[in-house]
Amino acid sequence: MNQPRDVRLTMDMPFALELLLGCFASWFEVKPSIDTALEGVFEALAHTAFAHRSYLAVRVPEQPEPPESETERVNRECERFGVGCIFFGDVSNYDTYDIVVSARLKEPDPAEVDAFIKTQISPQNQEELREWIR
Repeated sequence: MNQPRDVRLTMDMPFALELLLGCFASWFEVKPSIDTALEGVFEALAHTAFAHRSYLAVRVPEQPEPPESETERVNRECERFGVGCIFFGDVSNYDTYDIVVSARLKEPDPAEVDAFIKTQISPQNQEELREWIR
């Protein structure tokens, strides 16, 4: 089974603003276990400066299950800050993914979104994405 790493990724067609009016940038903070999930909430929260939606995704293996108090605290903090929360068991099996808190739509400063996109996506990939959405 593939083990998730502490990585960040963007989805939902994040393009430089001159291309993407009407598109949304979403951010996923991925944590390998519930042990690091609480810090992941605050990392995901920080990403709302340049994302319309921000999620925390945490690998929670079926056996043994983490203490309910830990998952409840993560859920409460996600709800409080409007960060989405996804628990999954097997990174390669979408049937194990459970969205337990939906992310609230934010309105980040367009300049922040644009700056983030320009620093995170290479010019070549930005051009490929432009071609893809035309």
